[in-house]
Amino acid sequence: MFLQSNLVKWWDKFLKSFDLENSSTVASILWALWNSINSLVWDGKHATVDEVLYSAKSIFIQWKGSKLVKANACHSPVGFLKCDFDASLLQSQNTTGFGIIIHDSNGKFVVVKNGVLHCSMNPTLVEALSCREALTWLKELDIDNVLVEMNCLGLHLAITNSSFDATSHGVIIQDCLDLLSNFDNNNFCFARGSANQLAHLLAQVIGFQIG
Repeated sequence: MFLQSNLVKWWDKFLKSFDLENSSTVASILWALWNSINSLVWDGKHATVDEVLYSAKSIFIQWKGSKLVKANACHSPVGFLKCDFDASLLQSQNTTGFGIIIHDSNGKFVVVKNGVLHCSMNPTLVEALSCREALTWLKELDIDNVLVEMNCLGLHLAITNSSFDATSHGVIIQDCLDLLSNFDNNNFCFARGSANQLAHLLAQVIGFQIG
C-alpha cells in the first residue's frame, strides 16, 4: 500500500511537471503501450513501434477533439434519412467487416448493407473506409437528404473541421469529402458508440457469413 501511494504521488508530480498538451501526449503514449501489451498477452498480436505511436496519436487526437464536439443522439429532420455505419475488427478471420443502416426520421429501417474491408486492422483507418463505403452506397441509391451518424471522433473532426490534421488517413478523408460534394443536403453528427450499435452488430455478422 505504501509503495502504491508513493507511485501515485510520483505519477501526479511527474504529470504536473508538463503543461496540459505534453502531459496529455505522455498519457496517450502510455495508454497505447498498455493496449499493445494487452493485445500481445490476450491475442498474441505484436505491435510495431510505428503502430503504437500511431495509436497514441489517434488517442490524443480524439481526446483533444472531445473538447470541441459534444456527443448527442442525432435526430434527423423531417424528410431526412439517417445513415449509421460502423466497423468491426474480425480477429479470427484476420479481416474487418462494416455495417450500414439507413432509416427514416421515425427510426423505421429502410435498407441495410454489410461487407468486408480489405485493409490493415487499424481502428481509425477502418472507420474512415466504412464512411467511404456508406457515402458511396448513398450515392448509388440516389439518396440526398441524409444525416450521417458516426462514433469515431477523430474521423468526425477530420471530415467536418478543415483545420484538423488528418494526414494519417488524408487520402480516404479526401475521398469522403469528394463524395459529399455530390449531395445537396447532408449533415454529420457525432454520437457515442451505443447510438449505432446495430450497425456494429451488422459489421460483426459478416464474420459468420464468410466464416
